[in-house]
Amino acid sequence: MRKLGNPKLAVSYIRVSTDRQDLGPEAQEAAIAQWASREGVTIISTHRDIGISGAAGIDKRPGLAAALHAVKEHRAGHLVVAKIDRLARDATLAGLLAQDLARGGAQVTTADGVCSGDGPESELIRGIMAQFAQFERSVIAARTKAALQAKRRRGERLGQVPYGFQACDGRLVADTNEQRIIRYIIEMKQSGLSQREIAGKLNNENIPARPKTVRGVPQGTGTPGRWHQPTVCNILRSCEAH
Repeated sequence: MRKLGNPKLAVSYIRVSTDRQDLGPEAQEAAIAQWASREGVTIISTHRDIGISGAAGIDKRPGLAAALHAVKEHRAGHLVVAKIDRLARDATLAGLLAQDLARGGAQVTTADGVCSGDGPESELIRGIMAQFAQFERSVIAARTKAALQAKRRRGERLGQVPYGFQACDGRLVADTNEQRIIRYIIEMKQSGLSQREIAGKLNNENIPARPKTVRGVPQGTGTPGRWHQPTVCNILRSCEAH
């Protein structure tokens, strides 16, 4: 069960953009302090981004990143801002931030009460944020699907290069040596050897397995890899599928 943040603890966030100075940091802090006093909430820490636009991403807002970390570290129930546009002037970003906080049991709270209460206005704003977040996920998924389909049409490889092939200019080409090893594995399987016995025989004959890679980067010292039963199993399954 997800742990809820303490509703009596809050982290405050102050932002002043380069193009709007009518709600300065002192005024924001005063509004948040009044809210905390009224609600009986303790402000654990305050974080600021001065001269940064509300449309900027989290990577360009160290104050916001620190505030989000503080909420999680102290299990606070609120990330409180003076007004919702101090958190983000981009509805999609605000929605994503609200969802991220919700996963940790916290919520975005505004000192002016616009999106903090249980009234219809608050529910509408939270709903809009969630819809924007859902829309962005749908757009990302659609773009990813379209990109993969385009790669398939061009004959480009997708994902990890299967054993027996090498990637060349985004395409799969047969690897002569690995294809020979595949035929040898099939012959041993047909002769009655188990997958574990096949792996042992390949190791005893000093036939190297493909080195382990992570995201295409070879791991370890670069010495030839050893064969294991799951590797043999995967190769045989791939052959059966084709």
